[in-house]
Amino acid sequence: MPVEFVGEVARKQGEAALLAREAARTAAAVAAAPDDVLVPRVVAADVPGVLDTARVPGFRSLFDLAVAGDPGLERRCAAAGRALAHFQQTLRPPAWDGPVLPPPFDGAGDAPVAVHGDFNGSNVGWDEKADRLVVLDWSPAPTLGVRGDVGSKWFDPVWFTLFFFRFRPFDARVRWRPEAWSTAFLTAYDPSPAAPRAFLAFAQAIAPWLDRDYAAERVRRGRGIRWLPFRLWQSAGRRRWTRFVAARAGVAVP
Repeated sequence: MPVEFVGEVARKQGEAALLAREAARTAAAVAAAPDDVLVPRVVAADVPGVLDTARVPGFRSLFDLAVAGDPGLERRCAAAGRALAHFQQTLRPPAWDGPVLPPPFDGAGDAPVAVHGDFNGSNVGWDEKADRLVVLDWSPAPTLGVRGDVGSKWFDPVWFTLFFFRFRPFDARVRWRPEAWSTAFLTAYDPSPAAPRAFLAFAQAIAPWLDRDYAAERVRRGRGIRWLPFRLWQSAGRRRWTRFVAARAGVAVP
Protein backbone atom coordinates (compact mmCIF):
# COMPACT_ATOMS: atom_id res chain seq x y z
CA MET A 1 0.00 0.00 0.00
CA PRO A 2 1.33 3.49 -0.80
CA VAL A 3 2.49 5.67 2.08
CA GLU A 4 1.62 9.35 2.40
CA PHE A 5 3.52 11.59 4.79
CA VAL A 6 1.19 13.86 6.73
CA GLY A 7 3.05 16.04 9.21
CA GLU A 8 4.75 13.74 11.70
CA VAL A 9 3.04 10.54 10.58
CA ALA A 10 3.33 8.05 7.74
CA ARG A 11 -0.22 7.22 6.61
CA LYS A 12 -1.49 4.13 4.84
CA GLN A 13 -5.02 3.78 3.52
CA GLY A 14 -6.54 0.55 2.25
CA GLU A 15 -8.32 -2.60 3.30
CA ALA A 16 -9.48 -2.14 6.90
CA ALA A 17 -8.87 -5.72 8.05
CA LEU A 18 -5.37 -5.81 6.59
CA LEU A 19 -4.39 -2.50 8.16
CA ALA A 20 -5.81 -3.56 11.53
CA ARG A 21 -3.63 -6.66 11.31
CA GLU A 22 -0.61 -4.54 10.44
CA ALA A 23 -1.31 -2.26 13.41
CA ALA A 24 -1.33 -5.24 15.78
CA ARG A 25 1.88 -6.64 14.30
CA THR A 26 3.56 -3.25 14.43
CA ALA A 27 2.64 -2.72 18.08
CA ALA A 28 4.05 -6.15 18.94
CA ALA A 29 7.27 -5.40 17.05
CA VAL A 30 7.63 -2.06 18.86
CA ALA A 31 7.36 -3.85 22.20
CA ALA A 32 9.84 -6.56 21.18
CA ALA A 33 12.45 -4.33 19.52
CA PRO A 34 15.88 -4.17 21.21
CA ASP A 35 17.28 -0.78 22.21
CA ASP A 36 19.38 -0.46 19.05
CA VAL A 37 16.44 -1.06 16.68
CA LEU A 38 13.59 1.33 15.99
CA VAL A 39 10.16 0.18 14.89
CA PRO A 40 8.03 3.32 14.35
CA ARG A 41 5.10 3.22 16.76
CA VAL A 42 1.43 3.21 15.81
CA VAL A 43 0.07 6.75 16.22
CA ALA A 44 -3.55 6.05 15.26
CA ALA A 45 -5.45 3.03 13.98
CA ASP A 46 -8.96 3.88 15.14
CA VAL A 47 -10.31 4.87 11.72
CA PRO A 48 -11.13 1.79 9.59
CA GLY A 49 -8.88 1.61 6.55
CA VAL A 50 -6.36 4.15 7.86
CA LEU A 51 -3.11 3.46 9.72
CA ASP A 52 -0.79 6.20 10.99
CA THR A 53 2.68 5.38 12.24
CA ALA A 54 5.35 7.73 13.51
CA ARG A 55 7.50 9.26 10.80
CA VAL A 56 11.28 8.88 11.08
CA PRO A 57 12.71 12.10 9.60
CA GLY A 58 16.28 10.78 9.48
CA PHE A 59 15.39 7.46 7.85
CA ARG A 60 17.50 6.29 4.93
CA SER A 61 16.83 2.88 3.45
CA LEU A 62 19.67 0.42 3.05
CA PHE A 63 19.16 0.69 -0.69
CA ASP A 64 19.62 4.47 -0.56
CA LEU A 65 22.76 3.99 1.51
CA ALA A 66 24.06 1.46 -1.00
CA VAL A 67 23.47 3.86 -3.88
CA ALA A 68 25.31 6.55 -1.91
CA GLY A 69 28.30 4.23 -1.45
CA ASP A 70 27.98 4.08 2.33
CA PRO A 71 31.20 2.48 3.67
CA GLY A 72 29.36 1.23 6.74
CA LEU A 73 26.75 -0.78 4.87
CA GLU A 74 28.18 -4.17 5.84
CA ARG A 75 27.89 -3.17 9.50
CA ARG A 76 24.32 -2.05 8.97
CA CYS A 77 23.42 -5.30 7.18
CA ALA A 78 24.90 -7.25 10.07
CA ALA A 79 22.69 -5.23 12.43
CA ALA A 80 19.71 -6.18 10.25
CA GLY A 81 20.62 -9.87 10.56
CA ARG A 82 20.82 -9.69 14.34
CA ALA A 83 17.56 -7.76 14.50
CA LEU A 84 15.70 -10.30 12.36
CA ALA A 85 16.94 -13.19 14.50
CA HIS A 86 15.80 -11.30 17.60
CA PHE A 87 12.32 -10.66 16.23
CA GLN A 88 11.92 -14.27 15.16
CA GLN A 89 12.76 -15.42 18.67
CA THR A 90 10.62 -12.90 20.55
CA LEU A 91 7.47 -12.14 18.53
CA ARG A 92 4.59 -14.25 19.77
CA PRO A 93 0.78 -14.39 19.76
CA PRO A 94 -1.64 -12.75 19.98
CA ALA A 95 -0.22 -10.41 17.33
CA TRP A 96 1.41 -13.32 15.49
CA ASP A 97 -1.49 -15.78 15.72
CA GLY A 98 -2.50 -15.80 12.06
CA PRO A 99 -2.07 -18.55 9.47
CA VAL A 100 1.11 -20.44 8.70
CA LEU A 101 2.47 -19.73 5.23
CA PRO A 102 1.63 -22.46 2.70
CA PRO A 103 4.20 -25.10 1.67
CA PRO A 104 7.07 -24.81 0.93
CA PHE A 105 7.19 -21.48 2.77
CA ASP A 106 6.14 -23.13 6.03
CA GLY A 107 9.61 -24.61 6.58
CA ALA A 108 8.87 -28.28 5.85
CA GLY A 109 8.27 -29.42 9.41
CA ASP A 110 10.63 -27.04 11.19
CA ALA A 111 9.20 -24.95 14.01
CA PRO A 112 7.65 -21.87 12.35
CA VAL A 113 8.78 -18.40 13.36
CA ALA A 114 7.32 -14.92 13.08
CA VAL A 115 7.54 -13.66 9.49
CA HIS A 116 7.95 -10.01 8.58
CA GLY A 117 7.01 -10.69 4.96
CA ASP A 118 8.83 -7.87 3.17
CA PHE A 119 12.15 -7.59 4.99
CA ASN A 120 14.31 -5.90 2.35
CA GLY A 121 16.55 -2.96 1.55
CA SER A 122 13.61 -0.60 1.16
CA ASN A 123 11.84 -1.39 4.43
CA VAL A 124 15.02 -1.76 6.48
CA GLY A 125 17.15 1.32 6.92
CA TRP A 126 18.96 3.60 9.30
CA ASP A 127 17.99 6.47 11.55
CA GLU A 128 21.06 8.62 11.04
CA LYS A 129 20.19 11.00 13.86
CA ALA A 130 19.98 8.24 16.47
CA ASP A 131 22.44 5.92 14.68
CA ARG A 132 20.25 2.83 14.83
CA LEU A 133 18.51 0.35 12.57
CA VAL A 134 14.90 1.00 11.52
CA VAL A 135 12.43 -1.69 10.42
CA LEU A 136 9.26 -0.54 8.64
CA ASP A 137 6.14 -2.07 7.09
CA TRP A 138 4.95 -4.91 9.29
CA SER A 139 2.08 -5.87 6.99
CA PRO A 140 1.46 -9.65 6.78
CA ALA A 141 3.65 -11.16 4.06
CA PRO A 142 2.47 -9.10 1.07
CA THR A 143 5.18 -10.50 -1.17
CA LEU A 144 3.39 -13.86 -1.24
CA GLY A 145 -0.06 -12.50 -1.85
CA VAL A 146 -1.24 -14.29 1.30
CA ARG A 147 -1.66 -13.09 4.87
CA GLY A 148 0.67 -15.40 6.72
CA ASP A 149 2.11 -14.61 10.14
CA VAL A 150 4.48 -17.53 10.65
CA GLY A 151 6.58 -19.73 8.41
CA SER A 152 10.13 -20.83 7.65
CA LYS A 153 12.90 -18.89 9.35
CA TRP A 154 14.59 -18.61 5.97
CA PHE A 155 11.84 -16.74 4.14
CA ASP A 156 12.84 -13.26 5.32
CA PRO A 157 16.61 -13.90 4.88
CA VAL A 158 16.04 -15.05 1.29
CA TRP A 159 13.99 -11.95 0.53
CA PHE A 160 16.54 -9.64 2.17
CA THR A 161 19.60 -11.00 0.36
CA LEU A 162 17.90 -11.37 -3.01
CA PHE A 163 16.93 -7.69 -2.97
CA PHE A 164 20.46 -6.40 -3.53
CA PHE A 165 21.07 -8.83 -6.38
CA ARG A 166 17.74 -8.00 -7.95
CA PHE A 167 17.88 -4.20 -7.90
CA ARG A 168 20.75 -1.80 -8.41
CA PRO A 169 21.28 1.71 -9.81
CA PHE A 170 22.24 2.02 -13.45
CA ASP A 171 25.40 3.91 -12.60
CA ALA A 172 28.80 2.38 -13.29
CA ARG A 173 30.36 4.63 -10.66
CA VAL A 174 28.53 2.84 -7.86
CA ARG A 175 30.43 -0.13 -6.48
CA TRP A 176 27.71 -2.72 -6.00
CA ARG A 177 28.70 -5.51 -3.59
CA PRO A 178 25.66 -7.68 -2.82
CA GLU A 179 27.81 -10.67 -1.86
CA ALA A 180 29.57 -8.72 0.88
CA TRP A 181 26.34 -7.19 2.21
CA SER A 182 24.52 -10.52 2.16
CA THR A 183 27.41 -12.33 3.83
CA ALA A 184 27.44 -9.78 6.65
CA PHE A 185 23.69 -10.15 7.09
CA LEU A 186 23.60 -13.96 7.02
CA THR A 187 26.61 -14.40 9.30
CA ALA A 188 25.04 -12.15 11.91
CA TYR A 189 21.64 -13.76 11.47
CA ASP A 190 22.76 -17.37 11.95
CA PRO A 191 26.49 -18.13 12.32
CA SER A 192 26.00 -21.90 12.73
CA PRO A 193 27.90 -24.19 10.31
CA ALA A 194 24.64 -25.78 9.13
CA ALA A 195 23.01 -22.49 8.18
CA PRO A 196 24.35 -22.09 4.60
CA ARG A 197 23.04 -25.49 3.49
CA ALA A 198 19.67 -24.90 5.17
CA PHE A 199 19.43 -21.56 3.39
CA LEU A 200 20.29 -23.21 0.06
CA ALA A 201 17.70 -25.96 0.57
CA PHE A 202 14.96 -23.41 1.22
CA ALA A 203 16.01 -21.29 -1.76
CA GLN A 204 15.83 -24.34 -4.01
CA ALA A 205 12.43 -25.32 -2.62
CA ILE A 206 10.90 -21.95 -3.48
CA ALA A 207 12.71 -21.53 -6.81
CA PRO A 208 9.52 -22.00 -8.90
CA TRP A 209 7.82 -19.20 -6.96
CA LEU A 210 10.87 -16.96 -7.42
CA ASP A 211 10.71 -17.60 -11.16
CA ARG A 212 7.06 -16.54 -11.26
CA ASP A 213 7.75 -13.49 -9.14
CA TYR A 214 10.60 -12.40 -11.41
CA ALA A 215 8.35 -12.77 -14.44
CA ALA A 216 5.65 -10.70 -12.76
CA GLU A 217 8.18 -7.99 -11.95
CA ARG A 218 9.20 -7.78 -15.59
CA VAL A 219 5.57 -7.26 -16.57
CA ARG A 220 5.11 -4.58 -13.89
CA ARG A 221 8.12 -2.69 -15.16
CA GLY A 222 6.91 -2.57 -18.74
CA ARG A 223 8.22 -3.64 -22.10
CA GLY A 224 10.53 -2.47 -24.81
CA ILE A 225 13.98 -0.93 -25.01
CA ARG A 226 13.29 1.45 -22.14
CA TRP A 227 13.23 -1.47 -19.71
CA LEU A 228 15.99 -3.52 -21.33
CA PRO A 229 18.69 -2.52 -18.77
CA PHE A 230 16.43 -3.65 -15.93
CA ARG A 231 15.73 -6.98 -17.61
CA LEU A 232 19.41 -7.63 -18.23
CA TRP A 233 20.37 -6.80 -14.65
CA GLN A 234 17.45 -8.80 -13.23
CA SER A 235 18.46 -11.93 -15.12
CA ALA A 236 22.16 -11.56 -14.33
CA GLY A 237 21.40 -10.73 -10.71
CA ARG A 238 19.35 -13.88 -10.20
CA ARG A 239 22.18 -16.04 -11.55
CA ARG A 240 24.66 -14.16 -9.39
CA TRP A 241 22.53 -14.70 -6.28
CA THR A 242 22.17 -18.41 -7.07
CA ARG A 243 25.95 -18.77 -7.36
CA PHE A 244 26.42 -16.85 -4.11
CA VAL A 245 24.00 -19.07 -2.18
CA ALA A 246 25.57 -22.25 -3.56
CA ALA A 247 29.12 -21.06 -2.85
CA ARG A 248 28.25 -20.36 0.78
CA ALA A 249 26.94 -23.89 1.09
CA GLY A 250 29.99 -25.36 -0.64
CA VAL A 251 27.94 -26.66 -3.56
CA ALA A 252 28.97 -26.40 -7.21
CA VAL A 253 26.57 -24.60 -9.54
CA PRO A 254 25.83 -26.47 -12.78
